[in-house]
Amino acid sequence: MSVSSQRGHIAWAVQTQKAGTATGFATGNISTDWQRHRAESVTLGVNDLYDVLPLEVGGSLFVNSSYKNGAFVAGGARLFSRLQGTIGYLIHGAAGKASQAATGNGTTVPYKTRFEVNPSDETQMPWMALRKFTPASQGATGITEYFIDCRLNMLTISVPAMGPVMMEFMVVGRKPELDDGEGVTQADIAFESGTSLAHGCKGEITLSGFTGNSLPFLSAADGKFTSAQIMIANNISQPDQQMIIGSYHPDDLVPLSRAVQLRLIYKWQDPKLYKKLYYGGGSGNDVQWSPVVGNSPISVKSTSVTNIAGASVPYSFEFVAGDVDWTMTPPQLAGNNLLFCEFTGIVKGGNNPGTPAWYIDLVNMNDYSELTA
Repeated sequence: MSVSSQRGHIAWAVQTQKAGTATGFATGNISTDWQRHRAESVTLGVNDLYDVLPLEVGGSLFVNSSYKNGAFVAGGARLFSRLQGTIGYLIHGAAGKASQAATGNGTTVPYKTRFEVNPSDETQMPWMALRKFTPASQGATGITEYFIDCRLNMLTISVPAMGPVMMEFMVVGRKPELDDGEGVTQADIAFESGTSLAHGCKGEITLSGFTGNSLPFLSAADGKFTSAQIMIANNISQPDQQMIIGSYHPDDLVPLSRAVQLRLIYKWQDPKLYKKLYYGGGSGNDVQWSPVVGNSPISVKSTSVTNIAGASVPYSFEFVAGDVDWTMTPPQLAGNNLLFCEFTGIVKGGNNPGTPAWYIDLVNMNDYSELTA
């Protein structure tokens, strides 16, 4: 007998607070409905802190015993970025703060929700709960696992030249629980259709507003890229650092640092970008290497193919960072091939008080009132 993965699913929700040591996971622990989302793959699961007893003098050449120190939650999922609503709760988990306003476009008024790192408290991150259903061989039976007190420690957004935008996330969490049925009765959000998928062909990368040692791009048309990747990393304290006497699970999980790296593949058109980053933009003879780091803001945007029903705008997301330092690889010459360069950016924070290091604007029909209240 074999079992298909197709009937499995993953869902997430924002918790009202850390559940802590409470026995059992109740509906009241979450402030949102369970947000189900289709996934290409799911790696989320239980991690045992397993070890073996050191070898002891006592007559045998083999290990005598092994033991468990405890358990925590790790893993995530890889999914295509439907923008109808569910994905916003995941982005909130990576950012920490949400605010929203009506866009005023069309007879049906979509909302533009901004998810950002709170500039006045960069440690602000929500506790999240996740759920994974693993199917049995037939029927609706299977097992449901709940993963409690989770923090999102990685969100990668990949924008291709062709095809839908891909998102991959990873979490670390305090506590797993098993339910052979559906023990938590909070309502589920239905799976979203493909009409809200963000597409690379409907994308745009803009590096603008430059002064001083800025990059030589003035608009999206000036820079042509074959792919873009946004890697949002929240360095969460390690579970083994948080183990305490009297508990099998980590006591807490807190952000120690935060980072965003951007990776763009640039289709070579002329040498001005290369000259700017390596030689300070100089031209002529005997131009010397420059130690000055190129800097600019960036916007990466992608939309759905069609407009939101009843509105004059499509579903969309836009990643914006205002202070990015850039490097690039030298062009590689290869027979029978085009010229490409890898363009890497590091998002900086703290230089502009009151301004978030990065944010994502999401346009859809969800007002996310439980997050923005």
